[in-house]
Amino acid sequence: MKKISLIFILLLAACTTEPVEIHDDNAVLQKLVNDPTIECTELPDSICVWEDDRIILLNLFNQEISGQIPDEIGNLTELKQLGLKSNNLSGEIPESIGKLTNLTQLSLSNNLLSGNLPESLGNLSNLTLLDLSNNNLLGSIPNSVAELSALYTFSADSNSFSGSIPDGLCNIENLDISDNQFCPCYPSCIEDAGVQDISECIICENGFEQVCTVPSSAIIDSDSTECFNSAHLEVLRAIIDSSLATLPDSLDYLMDADSSGTIEPMELGSQFWKNSLLTYLDVNNRGLSGRLPNSILDLNSLFVLNLAHNYLDGEIPLNICYFVNLLPLNWDASISSGLNSNLFNNRFCPPYPECIAPYVGEQNTSNCPESESP
Repeated sequence: MKKISLIFILLLAACTTEPVEIHDDNAVLQKLVNDPTIECTELPDSICVWEDDRIILLNLFNQEISGQIPDEIGNLTELKQLGLKSNNLSGEIPESIGKLTNLTQLSLSNNLLSGNLPESLGNLSNLTLLDLSNNNLLGSIPNSVAELSALYTFSADSNSFSGSIPDGLCNIENLDISDNQFCPCYPSCIEDAGVQDISECIICENGFEQVCTVPSSAIIDSDSTECFNSAHLEVLRAIIDSSLATLPDSLDYLMDADSSGTIEPMELGSQFWKNSLLTYLDVNNRGLSGRLPNSILDLNSLFVLNLAHNYLDGEIPLNICYFVNLLPLNWDASISSGLNSNLFNNRFCPPYPECIAPYVGEQNTSNCPESESP
């Protein structure tokens, strides 16, 4: 008797299987369109495609559907295309939509959708098209969405998205983010962000310029913002441009902090900015060349200037004598001695401005006109 019972138990265990998951895709469709009688199999293939008892395509364009997208939408796990554009859908995009990992196309444009984008959209790794245009969506675009590797077309125009534009959008071929509230600065790949409402963004006053990325070599005091004196930035640009035109191969590209291939003004050496004005500039041994621009006088708040050990040449601008913060007695030693200025070991040609002639230090004048060489 015990032997028979044991055999029965073993046979029963062998016949035990995992419960079969039951899907009712039609029930989701009925809730979405608020019609308890609709069946996918009764609809044209252009609207609904039924395969192996699952809905794999659903295009309900311009069907006057209203209300919210139900959470149950996440149960349509075999869905490859979902098109709900040009309806009257409102409320937020449900987080459950991130369960539709087979989706290749998702179109929700021309509705009344609002709220933030769900982070779960970043789960849709097969998505090639995402159309969210002409809604009332707001907040930022999650990095997880911007970095969807298969995404080829992303339309997010005519919403209320704000904040910064994720760098990941640079990899999307067809991109439209116009008519939102994105604030500058924009990624370098975005040549045209279209019309943006920047009324809530930082807007620099006349004479000041916004700088998007500040390298660690530029120290900003707590009172400064993203806006910096335009004239000071232009002087730094002129110094860089002069070097590029004279000895570009000598320029120290380690200053290119963001590896963009271009040295931006605030990447030039070590800097300190106070109240959005440049007060300290140390470009010692950075491979600078060419002439100092006459506009250097515009650096009127500068207390420290170190130009030593470069290839700067030509005449020192006479107007350098009007640097009231550096003169009259602060040219007589190097930065390392705790004083303010250093022009040593360049290629400046005499005659030197009278105010600094005793303090110019050693210069390579081999390329200077003979009549002016010492």
